Amino acid sequence: MKYQAVIFDLDGTLLDTLDDLTDSMNEILRRYGRKGRTREEAAAFLGNGSAVYLKLAAGEPLEDFETCLEEYKAYYKEHMEIKTKPFDGVLQLLRDLRQAGVKTAVVSNKFDGAVKGLCEKYFGDAVNLALGEGNGLRPKPAGDMVEAAAEQLEVSLIDCLYVGDTEVDLATAKAAGMDCVSVTWGFRTEEQLKEAGATYLVDSVEELEQYLLAEKVAERLEVLPYAFSVCRISDEVKVDWTQPFCFAAKTDREFSLVCLTEHVPEETLEREDGWRAFRIAGTLEFSLIGILSRISGVLAEAGVGIFAVSTYQTDYILLKGYKLEKGLEALRKEGYMID
Repeated sequence: MKYQAVIFDLDGTLLDTLDDLTDSMNEILRRYGRKGRTREEAAAFLGNGSAVYLKLAAGEPLEDFETCLEEYKAYYKEHMEIKTKPFDGVLQLLRDLRQAGVKTAVVSNKFDGAVKGLCEKYFGDAVNLALGEGNGLRPKPAGDMVEAAAEQLEVSLIDCLYVGDTEVDLATAKAAGMDCVSVTWGFRTEEQLKEAGATYLVDSVEELEQYLLAEKVAERLEVLPYAFSVCRISDEVKVDWTQPFCFAAKTDREFSLVCLTEHVPEETLEREDGWRAFRIAGTLEFSLIGILSRISGVLAEAGVGIFAVSTYQTDYILLKGYKLEKGLEALRKEGYMID
């Protein structure tokens, strides 16, 4: 495993909070006769905590700033779960990290009560620790909060990764001496993150999980609900490439085709029916080695023969239909997750 712990930013990284943050700020601005802000403007103001957010959103100085800030925090706390939701795949990622033995924490410049409340509601026990502003620690981009999180997780900083969506997160990781991954679905664009010094960016939660848990991704298997056939055909036979599963191989000795049984060409030289298939659910990096050999070893030990096909993104394993359950059971006992 690359890291023993992953520390996440919250807003724009794990949770899509922008609408509730924008609506809450606009309510306070309205009360004090200021113009409202768009989602895009609000996103640009976020990242440095509630006080900076209010200062930037207000524009001209507010006469009683501290009162306004307390009103904003109170209003937001009462309205922070209206439109907020986790980004697609986030909860599964957190659960997969936990299952893999990777500790997780959330560190945010949002005030502590909101951070803890949102993490409890949306993530439950999938996150080990949640820290927000107001704990006597300097806020991000100082490294104090992530250092405190790592200490509470009992993991050294060199074994932690920080994941965030703004230049503040990049600076925080640098201050703490941690590696950082920047996500492009949050409050900053890819261009802005690169200008801020981001060196590793991900465009989806799936890509982030691939980076964090490449070995574990290879242990999630997806059973395909179809019957397959293996055929030997002549060059002249027309293959219907519009069908969802067609694996072809041509050598100096033969032209072979693996496809759904219902789509086998009418003219074949030989064919064998009765195959079922499963595939490795994630996208595999070419640098990964031993994935297919481990699976085949488990199945061989269980007395299950296989026929494998590798594609650009993953591996497909075919086995006789009457041995499917036996093979899957053997894989489950070895820790593979079967979808």
